[in-house]
Order: sequence, then structure tokens, then C-alpha cells
Amino acid sequence: MRINNVVIETTIVISIMFLALHIPIAYLGPATLDNFGLVWLYEDQLYNWDFSDTRVDISITDWPITIVFYENATKAMVAEALKSRGWSSWIPVSEMYALINDRDPYYGTNNWFWDKDKGLKKYERIPQSIMEIFARACNDSYLNSTWDVFINIRLYANSNTEHIFSPWLGKYVIASTHLDGLYMIGPLPIAEPWSRLSSYAEFKVRSAFNDVRVDAIDLYNADWTCRRVGSHYNLNDGYATLIEIS
Repeated sequence: MRINNVVIETTIVISIMFLALHIPIAYLGPATLDNFGLVWLYEDQLYNWDFSDTRVDISITDWPITIVFYENATKAMVAEALKSRGWSSWIPVSEMYALINDRDPYYGTNNWFWDKDKGLKKYERIPQSIMEIFARACNDSYLNSTWDVFINIRLYANSNTEHIFSPWLGKYVIASTHLDGLYMIGPLPIAEPWSRLSSYAEFKVRSAFNDVRVDAIDLYNADWTCRRVGSHYNLNDGYATLIEIS
């Protein structure tokens, strides 16, 4: 019995240490010259990937922007809507950054700002059949090494107002998404061996809401190659889904 307690306690300690440190396996810049850049969102501008630091550098890109929450969205409102659907902020995660230009729609003046977010995560076990499809499509069995995942989303807006504004979108918030694969001991996650599949993570988020316009805006950050860069597997259709928050 003492041995069992030691094993359990050791497992808990390792899990807590991992979750507290949350050191990514690699930051090698998953974006390419073909799918990275400054894009227009109606009158506003944004970089179509988030970054691990506050500078525009393709080598420190993290994940593509895949969702726009709009109509009457603020970061706080979107976060609460996600938490009511199972997402949580209790798991420590890496802080990332987005660069946005909330241009005045009438005078065309610029309003550039960086925003940062640690994101929200939701645990889910993806069906083995789904992961096998991705593994075959990407010709990489490592994608089928675990079916336990965190569905990760980071939210970005003007930190002063908690939103971006457009006459066409109203108050809106942009988001990046991806899955974090998990190795589990019982109910406890002890490692994140890979991150991947932004479009599938976006699908899981939008499936939790009712008022959605699927793949409504081309943000020109598509990557169908299944490229593996460090722990990142890139698979994204390049189109952002609109999710109404009212």
C-alpha cells in the first residue's frame, strides 16, 4: 500500500511540475512565406498568426488565427462563453501575442497595438478513428500516439477596450486554435508531446456554439502539408469562422 501511495504522489508531483512549467518542446516558427503576413479584415489589419514575442518575425510564429467572435464580443464575454462550455484557465499555458491595427473606419487613421493571452483549454478524448485519419493523411503514425487532447484557444483584442471595432463586424475578438496532445497517467496529464491541427480545433470550438458562419473569411494562412516543425503539426484550411456573441 505504501508503494502505491508513493507512485500516486510521485505522479501528482510530476504532473504539477509539468503544468506549472509548461515548457514547449520547440519554437521553430511553423509559418511559411506562403501563409504568413499582414491581412485585411474589412477596414482593419492583423497578422494572421500569433507570436511568442512582441515582434513581427516569422521564426517566432505560433498558431494561425482561425476564429473571429463578432457582433457584441469582448474578451471577457467570449472567455465566459467558453468557460460555460467546458474551457478552463486553471491550466498554466504559454503567453502569446497578436498584432492588430484597429483602423478608424471613417478617417482611415491607424491604431496599432499588441495584445497577449495565455488562452483557455478544454480536455477531450478524440475518437481513435479520427486520429487514424489524420495519421494516414499526414503519413505520420506519431499523430496517432495519443487520443487525449487539450483544445486550446487564445483570444486577442484591444486591451483598453477588450474588443476591436468594425461597422461590419461590430465589437469583435480574434482567436488562434490548436490541439495539444497529452500523455496520461490515469486522469492526470503528464506531458504534451505535440501540438497540431488548428482547423480541427477550430471545428471543436465552433461546434460548441449555435450562431456560426463556417469558414467565412479567408485569412490566407492555409497549410495542407501536414508539415512537422518541432512539436507542431501544421494543418489549417486558411479560413476563419465567424461566431456571433450577443
